[in-house]
Amino acid sequence: MNFNNKTALVTGAANGIGKAIAHQLGQLGAQLILVDRSEAVFQVAEQLKNDNVRVEAVICDLSNEDHIDHLWEDVKARYEKVDVLVNSAGIIKRQPISETSTFDFEKTMSINVMSVFQMSKHAVALMTKHGGGKIINFGSLLSFLGGFHAVAYSSSKGAIAQLTKSFSNEYAKHNIQVNAVAPGYIETDMNTDLKADAKRSVEVSERIPAERWGTPEDVAKVVCFLASDLSDYVTGTIIPVDGGVLAR
Repeated sequence: MNFNNKTALVTGAANGIGKAIAHQLGQLGAQLILVDRSEAVFQVAEQLKNDNVRVEAVICDLSNEDHIDHLWEDVKARYEKVDVLVNSAGIIKRQPISETSTFDFEKTMSINVMSVFQMSKHAVALMTKHGGGKIINFGSLLSFLGGFHAVAYSSSKGAIAQLTKSFSNEYAKHNIQVNAVAPGYIETDMNTDLKADAKRSVEVSERIPAERWGTPEDVAKVVCFLASDLSDYVTGTIIPVDGGVLAR
């Protein structure tokens, strides 16, 4: 996997899986555009620059369509092309359905689905002009399974599965491969509360055939495969990275 002369845009790059993806793509030679709502993304960029990675960090509120439009106007003005888009930004709020407000539901859908739709529309328009590209979205085990205390998140990840397939169907003929990864139980800040719950943490751990929680690097490796030339005939797929949970 060689990303020399390729530009990759990664959302949610300030921490967790997005940060791991940025580091691995950078080590493989990619020029990076890192996007996040947190200023911590600038620290990630500085770390990568110390490793001689070509990288720029950008603050963007992905729940705001105008911000996304401005982001892409700037990208088009400063970069010849974007070869890879990784839509790894996402949020989750664990609560019973009875306590889930319309506001919470809409906010989750806005960031987890609408921003992916908008980012991908901009990306395919640019990629079509330059002969192709790769888009990697983020599903979840809850793209396949019903969620518990996560109705908004589950709904958003089910939508991502169909969004991925729909983009793939329309843009495969343009040499644009659109796929998704479905992380299982990964050790990230998003799952801190789950890990801290003594009962649920044990239940989850006993459910994983690999007998360990995944790491951000486990997911990043699969993303790098999907972003590389090795996956040129792979499109419309949702690949679980779950230590075997779905196979159980």
